Amino acid sequence: MSLITLLDWNKWRFPGGDAWSDWHALEPATIEALAVKPGAYVVGLPESFGSLRRLLAADEHGLLDVGESGELRTRLRHLFRCATVKGQRGHMAGWRLGTGGLVDKLGITAQELRISWCYAEDGSDEEAYRLEGTILQSYFDLFGELPPLNYKFNWSGT
Repeated sequence: MSLITLLDWNKWRFPGGDAWSDWHALEPATIEALAVKPGAYVVGLPESFGSLRRLLAADEHGLLDVGESGELRTRLRHLFRCATVKGQRGHMAGWRLGTGGLVDKLGITAQELRISWCYAEDGSDEEAYRLEGTILQSYFDLFGELPPLNYKFNWSGT
């Protein structure tokens, strides 16, 4: 059974998830304002893109990738760099967006993508990993699959 309902998902509300940020553009100013501490993040399509059709339901946020890091700012810098500079390495989803040409095929720019994040409450990498797992498990429960740019998930932690 899903941790959240589709209505909760569309409102971007999670049990104990008040710490998740609002949606922001994936751009350098947003990234530089982030703290250098552990947390989880999500990358979604621009609001104007509309929902993303998934196996069981439409994802109103168009989530493309869910991740975690011991240093959110650094990890999102890598994502942005890989999504905007062809040939860059360091973030697989970013590489697929940029070098793999997905932003071009979607007819958007990397800066139009949206991000939301949540810092690890206790400041630990383990909590960041748990936050990522909560989103991935909720996504799978609601949509029957992982976000398109996520290729793995530690199912043993659920």
